[in-house]
Amino acid sequence: MSSSFYERLFPTRLAAKKVAINDFQTTERGVRMATSVGGVLTGRGADSLIIDDPSKPEEAASESQRKAVNDWYDHTLVTRLNDKRSGCIIIIMQQLH
Repeated sequence: MSSSFYERLFPTRLAAKKVAINDFQTTERGVRMATSVGGVLTGRGADSLIIDDPSKPEEAASESQRKAVNDWYDHTLVTRLNDKRSGCIIIIMQQLH
């Protein structure tokens, strides 16, 4: 977002020059927060959630690892949607199991 290419195309900027890699806000009050599967999301809410590769290929064959990802999704991630009817969760992943 700080590249000259982006700045020529879009008016939205990062709200601060020094930005934490996992968490930042834009001048339009958009927020990006990153965590790993199983990570803490306490106190966070979202209208849209994107999950990118929730399972590592070497862990996909493990039933306990798959269960841990599914439990985190069911009991932590889904509860972070501000509105369960209009919010969305997008999962980007390869078929591993």
